[in-house]
Amino acid sequence: MTGQPVQLRLIGPVQLAEQGRVLDVGPPQRQAVLAALAADAGTPVPVELLVDRVWGERPPDRARTALYAHVSRLRRVLARLAAPVRLDRRNGAYLLGIDRDRVDLHRFHRLLDQAKNPRCADDRRVLLLREALANWCGEPMAGVPGTWAAGLRRGTEPVLIGAAALWAQAELRLGHAAAVIDRLSDLIGRYPLAEPLVAAFMRALSAVGRQVEALQCYATTRDRLREELGAEPGSDLRDLHLAILRAGPDRPPTASVATTVRPAWPVPDPTQRPIPRQLPSLGAGFAGRVRELTAIEAAFAAAAYGGEAAVVAINGRGGVGCSALAIRAAHRVADRFPDGQLYVNLRGGGAGGQRERLIPVLHRFLRTLGVSLPARTGGIEEAAGMYHLATAGRRLLVVVDNARAAVDVRPLLPADPGCGAIVTSRRALVGLDGATHLHLEPLSEPEALDMLRQLLGARRVAAEPDAVAEVARWCGYLPLALRAAAARFAARPRWPLAELARRLADDRRRLDVLDLTELSMRHCLAGSFRDLSASADAKDHAAAAVFTRLARYDRDDLSSSDAAVHLCLPVTEAEALLERLVDARLLDSPAPGRFRMPHLLRLYALEQPHPVTDPAR
Repeated sequence: MTGQPVQLRLIGPVQLAEQGRVLDVGPPQRQAVLAALAADAGTPVPVELLVDRVWGERPPDRARTALYAHVSRLRRVLARLAAPVRLDRRNGAYLLGIDRDRVDLHRFHRLLDQAKNPRCADDRRVLLLREALANWCGEPMAGVPGTWAAGLRRGTEPVLIGAAALWAQAELRLGHAAAVIDRLSDLIGRYPLAEPLVAAFMRALSAVGRQVEALQCYATTRDRLREELGAEPGSDLRDLHLAILRAGPDRPPTASVATTVRPAWPVPDPTQRPIPRQLPSLGAGFAGRVRELTAIEAAFAAAAYGGEAAVVAINGRGGVGCSALAIRAAHRVADRFPDGQLYVNLRGGGAGGQRERLIPVLHRFLRTLGVSLPARTGGIEEAAGMYHLATAGRRLLVVVDNARAAVDVRPLLPADPGCGAIVTSRRALVGLDGATHLHLEPLSEPEALDMLRQLLGARRVAAEPDAVAEVARWCGYLPLALRAAAARFAARPRWPLAELARRLADDRRRLDVLDLTELSMRHCLAGSFRDLSASADAKDHAAAAVFTRLARYDRDDLSSSDAAVHLCLPVTEAEALLERLVDARLLDSPAPGRFRMPHLLRLYALEQPHPVTDPAR
């Protein structure tokens, strides 16, 4: 981080340094507070999110008081800098006012992105990666307690290892094998199972005529993989080992062994089979979800080392942004799946035992993977079998968007170790054994304001802060509603945002304002309701009737007994129907026996015909 007067280090022990002088930040918990702020440097971090990052899901009773004390002491430390760094409180959030380039983790990612550019020459790539890796002096946030810090470590270390392997490859192409041996000797001691580093190290040894040591390195790695993971080396390492054996210990290294360098993660020969790149492009205006992105990267860290296939299942009610999170996360982890990425949007179809609808999806996947289909194809079992055979030995990422049930997802998941999948759905797909389940809630107010700032422009938002806060509130802090509201007014740059807030405040117009062809809250909410009202299950029909009746109940929050009285049902029956609505994401349950209908859902329910079905029958 040459030339930066202030450095905030997260790659290694958490440190605040200025011109080579390291300041004492304080105990590990205070380091956790600083790291939690630095992870989103320049962006407000809500107090609730800070508490969660520092103390986890079960914070102590006086966690907020402890947080305020840590912030106060951090301000004193920051004030001692020659160029003081601000730590401000804004709308229930804290903002660390430091240039992101002065935080080593953010600077690392920027340099790595530049180095990955295919147009970047090797000499330039080497310089970028040397700088990116210069401060890597141990595990990220070493000594910082908590599950958030542990998740960030698990997600960051594979990226660091991949960057080191990318650097080694560029150095080898430039003929700098000795530099690679010197640096990787230390790294492999810390990460002995990181096959990309082992492969680069073996190539470097072979390049200087030390084939015997390269073969011994392979044997040591293979033994450790068997002992610690019960796994064999990946195909890239096995192929390299075979190439060195064929060259022989007394022969000079050949170009295929010494200088043919592969990307950071093993990849197949592109001339032999296609590599699909089906991920949708990243949309503008993404905010928040730091904890979820970190959790997803941590879940896939094992896949990067060739472990079991990792599956992440994201669920949440319509409009909360499950698809946007899945696509964002898929792009972030795509480098770990060099055999390609497959994507399908099921649009909620295929549930209820109609798995045959998945056959066209499987056939499309197979064609994308270069498999010629027979003239006559069988049922779902045959198609799924062909798909699993085609994905064997590959490292693929599969994104299944808008699924309805676990039974519809299983045939699309590759089972080969090292593969991964991200699945989104309205309901929690508890039938996906071994999956990492993430439930999405609406954005916090600071996150929603940040999203509107990105979509409408900082100047326009700054000119009407009160109106923007009202817009976010009437949108229920839902990303889809925020996008629709922003799109409605983006084409009207001369209109004041107060007019948008005024229209959204009108219950009779709110859903109309948020109803655009491509971004429709009404259409989004209709999907969840239709799943119940069109179901063959009588209890689903009853729950749909309860949904429309509860919308006419003039209380936002109610208990099971309140609902039973309003519905003229026994408490146990009423609660069972309410729980069914919670599962369908048409009600919230903030606590056991308590239920709440968000206002956008209430407005949609009021538009539906009054139920004829009596839920008591």
